[in-house]
Amino acid sequence: MKMNYMNLFSKVRLSILSLTALLLIACAGAAFGNSFDAAAIYFLKESHLSISDEAKNLLISCVSNDRNSRGWADEIISEDTVYAIEVIAIPQAKIKSNQNSNNQAAVRRSLSRATLRLALYLDNGKLNRQSFSNENAANYALLMSYRSKIKGGIQSLSRAINDDYAVSLVWVKRGSVKEDSKIQSEFQFTEDYCKYLYKTANDLFNAKKFDEALKTFHQIHYMTWANIDAYIGASLCFLKMNQKEDAIKLTSELVNVFSKDMKPDEMANAGKILFNAGQKDEGFNVLELAYGLLKSQGDKK
Repeated sequence: MKMNYMNLFSKVRLSILSLTALLLIACAGAAFGNSFDAAAIYFLKESHLSISDEAKNLLISCVSNDRNSRGWADEIISEDTVYAIEVIAIPQAKIKSNQNSNNQAAVRRSLSRATLRLALYLDNGKLNRQSFSNENAANYALLMSYRSKIKGGIQSLSRAINDDYAVSLVWVKRGSVKEDSKIQSEFQFTEDYCKYLYKTANDLFNAKKFDEALKTFHQIHYMTWANIDAYIGASLCFLKMNQKEDAIKLTSELVNVFSKDMKPDEMANAGKILFNAGQKDEGFNVLELAYGLLKSQGDKK
């Protein structure tokens, strides 16, 4: 009978210890934030930010009113300042010594996303999303656009919280955002937009996702971006997908329109595409043009 009491006492003691351990874990989670909004509020309350108490309180209120988000933006009119904050989860490293690397990478991502959120707030929906329909490319171009417009750069503070979340806060004076001329702004925006699409298309092509790559190249073509490599990339996609007539049509258009601007290697690639698509004579003629360009460059030297 005595032994039974001892067993019962042991079980109760173990239960208390287990409950205590769970409470400690819960408290630790609450301290560092076990959700995106909690991490943001912890960051705002505990970090030594060089912003006013009014700004801190505004941002905390903003986060509290939208707890399901991962990022927030608002401004204080009296300070002429716009703020944006972004929180992302940090991947847990399988090897503990690699966690710091994960933390740093996550902090960089949170800073980039916070800066984008700031740009979106400043833009206030002015961007024509029908003309620039690829969301990722449009966001990248918007980010590049506002980075170039802000005099003196963007102020920021970032940190990793307990290996769980990366938080970044960025802010800028509205008065420091300069406006470009409309033509210059649209031209540069289109350049950045198409550059992003081109990189995406190349990545898809290298991953042998030719159908997706071709769709992305098409988006570039609709923007009338005069990029020779984009034409060649799209033509190669047609060729890889055995759509030889389309490959011939696009490559022939490239040579007819841009031959004066093409480099020898670009002309040679165009010739190879035409040759491999079945246009042996036309392909050979373009390869001869490439040789002529290369020879003339050598003569100039």
